[in-house]
Amino acid sequence: MLHCNSLQYTTLCMILLTSVVRAYKLPQSGMATVTHYLLGDAVGACDCATGANNHPVAAINQNSFGPANAAGPGCGRCFHLTIYAAISQPTYNIPASIPFPEVTLKIVDLCPAKPPNMEWCAQTDTKPNPHNAWVHFDISQTTIPDNFFPQPYGYDMGTWFANYTEVSCETWSGWGQKDTSGLAYPGAGCCPANPTVDGNLCKLPGGKNVTGVGSVSAAGINSRWRTESMVAWSVAVLVGGWMMTRV
Repeated sequence: MLHCNSLQYTTLCMILLTSVVRAYKLPQSGMATVTHYLLGDAVGACDCATGANNHPVAAINQNSFGPANAAGPGCGRCFHLTIYAAISQPTYNIPASIPFPEVTLKIVDLCPAKPPNMEWCAQTDTKPNPHNAWVHFDISQTTIPDNFFPQPYGYDMGTWFANYTEVSCETWSGWGQKDTSGLAYPGAGCCPANPTVDGNLCKLPGGKNVTGVGSVSAAGINSRWRTESMVAWSVAVLVGGWMMTRV
């Protein structure tokens, strides 16, 4: 077993960790899992202006947010969600006879890949969460109506499936409203007004861009980071082999 307790192995471990830490995957549409939590008036990990919290906002899973605990390329992006079923026993599918709950929300916070979020927010580039979702939205419960989720058994079951698609933030109810754009603390984070349209995504650690100016391309994002990860692993293998000959 490799232990990072020597100069040679520390170097190798840093290379290996680099290829893991820089994972990032956020498909622009698909199926997601959904929960809700209490953000209230607090400032989320993106450092978005707190006026945004008067409109639908959410946290997103670590691998879709970005690889750091500070603002990542998931920040500020807007998504339209349509809830269609509860994750429950017994299974509950919302009947076609009632409207499916829908909401357009803005990402202002992180759902970290650590307990108690492992069931929902610990996706990797190659592994979805246990419910087969690459993306998880944790909606700030004070920004949606109390009766937003159906209550077939007299209570909100709390965990749901939704279809989602990334949209222009011009369709979000907070667009153009007071104190809903920009940062709560200047210089402390990243919260672009409409990154899908203008391509102004927040950077990855080290100042790396996710994509160039223009439309966001999820395929391009994922291809780029898979390539960089493969390069990092190749270097790690070569360096590791050289180190083994020196021990």
